[in-house]
Order: sequence, then structure tokens, then C-alpha cells
Amino acid sequence: MGMIDSKKKAIVIVNADAFISYGLSKVTSEILTQSKTLRITSITEPELKINPNIAYYDVTAEIWNSFEAEDYNSVKIE
Repeated sequence: MGMIDSKKKAIVIVNADAFISYGLSKVTSEILTQSKTLRITSITEPELKINPNIAYYDVTAEIWNSFEAEDYNSVKIE
């Protein structure tokens, strides 16, 4: 429609640490004395925790279409 085209771009690098944990207080087990073995009979579902470290590089925007806080937040969510 004859409007001026305005773009924005950014290079985003994400490094993350991922941890899997189990609730050991809810684990059930049995001890087999003959073979000196501990057998886990029931364990909880694992819990996944991700700690991302997000870095933005080469953030460029034009005067009509600048980067706002919500733009950075939407990158983190997606």
C-alpha cells in the first residue's frame, strides 16, 4: 500500500544447563541381603529444570520499528 518497510533483527545465542532430579523421599526399595543388593522398586517421575543463558548480538532496528522490552521477552518464550 505504499508504506515504508521497516525491519528488525537480532542474533540470539542460548546456552543452557539442564538438570534432572528425582524426589528421593518417595523412592521405595528393598534390600536383598543374600546378594548384598539394593533394589529400587518404585521411583517418582523425573523433574526437568532448564536454566538458560541468553545473549543478544547484532541487534539492529530501524527508526520506525525499534526493539522494545516485549520483543526480548517474546524471544525468551519462543
